[in-house]
Order: sequence, then structure tokens, then C-alpha cells
Amino acid sequence: MMEKINRFDWLIWLPALSVAVMLRKDIGGRMLHRGYITGVSAVMYLLGLSVSPRDGQVGLCMYAIVVFVAGMTYAIKRWWEFNRGKKQHSCYIGTSPFEFRWLPAFFKINRRMARFGDPVFAVLCGALVIPFSGALGLWLMFSGACLITVEAAAHRRQRDREIEMVDGLVYSEYQGRTVERFEQAPTKQQQQQDAIATGLDDDIARKIRQKKQNPPRN
Repeated sequence: MMEKINRFDWLIWLPALSVAVMLRKDIGGRMLHRGYITGVSAVMYLLGLSVSPRDGQVGLCMYAIVVFVAGMTYAIKRWWEFNRGKKQHSCYIGTSPFEFRWLPAFFKINRRMARFGDPVFAVLCGALVIPFSGALGLWLMFSGACLITVEAAAHRRQRDREIEMVDGLVYSEYQGRTVERFEQAPTKQQQQQDAIATGLDDDIARKIRQKKQNPPRN
């Protein structure tokens, strides 16, 4: 989706970013703001430090470092691409890596793989990691839930915008028919001119008929 997100979605996007940045390579520049990347990485690292080593302290801390490096790398790449004149919406939330060419069209339209495939993959990865690092596994599952929430909100706004565009087209067609109807209708001045001209033609025709019926006598 290519649009700005509101404040509530911004809060949800922060944990979702920790998963999206590992899956999607074409996230827009604004969505990769250095403050976002630094903030979510710091939160993960501090959470990792707050848990015991038995609960997966190392795993969550290492993942925080990887997210920070990957996010900053993509952010710098977006800036370079912008300076080179590459066109991309700055608020694009990325394309799913599972959107393969051989997939049926049903899975490609309406960002179904990005809306459902990526979050489900993150949750499954979290479930598999929990036995080895409980903190990292829970974080991945939480981030996947946040990602599906962000995708749902973005899809709803995109759909509403498309509906408004269609409504605008319908209104434009209706207005065009109305304008055309009034443009084709004769004006009052034209009607008066037509009435005067028709009256003169009738008078002239009547006089000619009278002269033919009653020719002048010498």
C-alpha cells in the first residue's frame, strides 16, 4: 500500500517493522525512518536484557542487532535510489517475498500474500523458535499480529479511496449528461427569433396566396 499511516497505525508499525524489514526489500523510505528502526531495535534489545538467559536473552538481543543493521541498510539504499531519481512511493509498506510468479491470480490480487502470507509466516517462525528462545519467539508472533493489523488498515483505506474514485467518475458522467442536456436545449432568445421568423414566413405566404386567388384587375 502506498499511503501515509495515522498515529495509531504508526505505533503498530514499529513492532511490525521488525518483521517486515527482514522479509521485504522494497519498503518505502519514510517507513524506514531512522527513528523507527532505532526505536524498535532498542526496545527489542532492552526486552532481551530484561529476561533471563534461560528465556532466550541472547536470541532477542541478536535479532535486535540484525534488524537494526538491515533496516539502516535499506534506509540508506532508499536514499541513494531517491538521489538517482528512482520513482517509489515513500510510504510503501513493501512486497511479500512469497508473491511468486507461478501463484494463481487469486493469491496476488488485493495483496493477499502480503496481508496474510507474511504475518502467518512470522507467527509460525515464532512458534518454532519458542522452544529455543522464548523471548524471540513471542516477539516474532507479536510482530506478525501487528503486521496483519497494519496490512488490514492499509487495505481498508486503499479500498475506500478506490470506491471514492469510482463515485467521482459516476458523478462526472452524471454532470456531463446534465450539462449536455442544457447545452442542447434552445435558449429563450433563439426561441423568440424562431417564432418571429416563422410568423413572417406565414404572413408572406398568406399574402402570396391572396394575390394568386384575387389577381389585380386592369
